Amino acid sequence: MEKISIGIADDHALFRRGMITMLASEKKLQFVIEANDGQDLVNLLKVKEEPDVILLDLRMTKLNGIETIHYLRQHHPEIKVIIISVHDDQDIIEHLFENGANAYLNKNSDPEEVISAINNVMVYDFHFNPAAKSALRGIEKRQRKSKIKSLDNNGLSKREIDVLKLICNECSTSQIAKELKISVRTVETYRINLLNKSSSKNIAGLVLFAIKNNIVETLDLKIRNN
Repeated sequence: MEKISIGIADDHALFRRGMITMLASEKKLQFVIEANDGQDLVNLLKVKEEPDVILLDLRMTKLNGIETIHYLRQHHPEIKVIIISVHDDQDIIEHLFENGANAYLNKNSDPEEVISAINNVMVYDFHFNPAAKSALRGIEKRQRKSKIKSLDNNGLSKREIDVLKLICNECSTSQIAKELKISVRTVETYRINLLNKSSSKNIAGLVLFAIKNNIVETLDLKIRNN
């Protein structure tokens, strides 16, 4: 069984060690980086092999979570980033996804949710817990009040809309290809085009884009929690 390599950056040693201990029994997870803060993480990534997933605190004294995400997206775009924070503010969560986070978790999350988030970001590129879903619904309500039109005929083709809706519902590339009767390579091309056109940094950002532009509704999303 191939292990998922994990990094963690948090300026509270007790939380870091607690998280590592809490997930130690999960055989498919392997912690390879333990950083005191964002700057320490940056330094360690220069000398160590990059992990698959990084658990990242939002409030840190040296390079906070947002600043660290910016660095990671520029220099290590393949790393999945799960923000772990005590802040459940909807605007903050929205900002995190816009800047390239793959998932958000509260520091009170139980081990099962942390493991679920790690698995989901590895498979689907994003994980939305109840707090994130609530933030999405808040965005949706604001968009309805502002009466912003869908981008169906203003930037995205009908086929791109079809692909985007399936991506938002966690369909794999092969599933999308089968559903739309197109090749896997064509789906990948659509995916790249959608990321570029929406200026999204990852699939989580793409889902946020779809909600903001009334392309999908939160009630339509079949987002998994495991």
